[in-house]
Amino acid sequence: MTYEEFKSIAELLKTVYRQKDFLCDELAIKTWYELLKDLNYENCVAAAMKYMLTDTSGFPPTPGKIRAVEVDMKINTSGWSEAWEDVKKAISKYGYMQAQEAMNSLPEITRICIKRMGGFVSLCRSENQRTDRANFRMIYTEAVAREKERLAMSPDLLRIEMSMKQDFEQANGSFADMITEKAVLLTEDET
Repeated sequence: MTYEEFKSIAELLKTVYRQKDFLCDELAIKTWYELLKDLNYENCVAAAMKYMLTDTSGFPPTPGKIRAVEVDMKINTSGWSEAWEDVKKAISKYGYMQAQEAMNSLPEITRICIKRMGGFVSLCRSENQRTDRANFRMIYTEAVAREKERLAMSPDLLRIEMSMKQDFEQANGSFADMITEKAVLLTEDET
């Protein structure tokens, strides 16, 4: 989205939200633009419109809220209960002998959840559907929330986050190695 396109969205928002300090100067508009510029213009307009049409608080959105609405409009996830029904249908249709075909028939997020639960074959052989359903609900809800959070982040922020995680893992690994070395030295000194 270009800066000029975003300015039209800002004007649209300011028409509905008349608070004097909302998007009140060029710095505010530039800051919002920097936070939303990676979004497709049409998607951003649609998200802003949806927010304005469904907002009952009367408070203007934040850039994060616009991103969250845009992700909700874009992501195609059913509720956990619908996803669980799909899993049960796949179990009935394919059984454990055709686990790969069953997994291929399910949406990506559902496949991730099944893998975290021990795999499709494990679910087929399970005798405690009530517990499986409860676990699936927890895992599915968490997975959808994580995916929405990931999709709401700008590509630049995702790269920074990944870099930070890698730096932490390297530092943590170095720290763990150092502790192990010290423990070995202390053990050797005692003998």
